[in-house]
Amino acid sequence: YQDAELIGGFTVGQNLLLLLAGQDKNQSVPVFVWVTVTYILSGLLGMCASGLVLHKRSATLLALTVVAAIANIVLNWFWIPRYGFMGAVYATAASLIGLNCLQFLFCPRELRVLPSPRAFIVASGLGVLVWLIAHFGGAHVIGNFPRLVAMTGLLAVLFVLPALTLDRSLRETIRGYWLRRRAGEL
Repeated sequence: YQDAELIGGFTVGQNLLLLLAGQDKNQSVPVFVWVTVTYILSGLLGMCASGLVLHKRSATLLALTVVAAIANIVLNWFWIPRYGFMGAVYATAASLIGLNCLQFLFCPRELRVLPSPRAFIVASGLGVLVWLIAHFGGAHVIGNFPRLVAMTGLLAVLFVLPALTLDRSLRETIRGYWLRRRAGEL
C-alpha cells in the first residue's frame, strides 16, 4: 500500500512543499516531488539489495550500480539539453528505478517479496481513482493549505477506507499491531 504515498506525493506533494518552504521555492517543486516518488518506488524493490548482500553477491550489486550510473550519465547527456534541469531529475529517477528492477531480477528468488495480485489491483485501482479526482477535480485552483486538507480527506475516504474494507489481511495486520501495542509488547 505504498500506492497511498505515491498518490499523496503526486497529488499534494507540491502543496505540502510550498506550504513548508514558501512560494519562492515554486520552481524547485517538481524536483522534490519526483525525488519523493522515486524514493517511494525504490522502497518497493530496494530491499532486494539486502538480499544480494546476504547471499554474498556484493560484486553483482556493484556491477548493477555501475550499469545504473552509466545509464544515468547517458540519459543526462540526452535529456538535459531537451528538458533542462528536469532532464537530470528524469534521468536520475529512471536510473534509480532501473537499478531497483535489476536488483530484484538478480536477487535470489526466496528473498523476493511482492504484494499479492489482489492487494496490488486494489491499491492501484484506488490510487488511480484518487489521482484522477485530484488531477481533474478542479481542486488545484484553491490555495496550498486548503488543497492539502481536501486531498488528505479525499485520500482517507477514497483510498484508506475502501482498502481497509476490501483487504482482510491489511485489517488483520493493523489489528494485530494495535493489540500488541496496547499490551505493551511493542
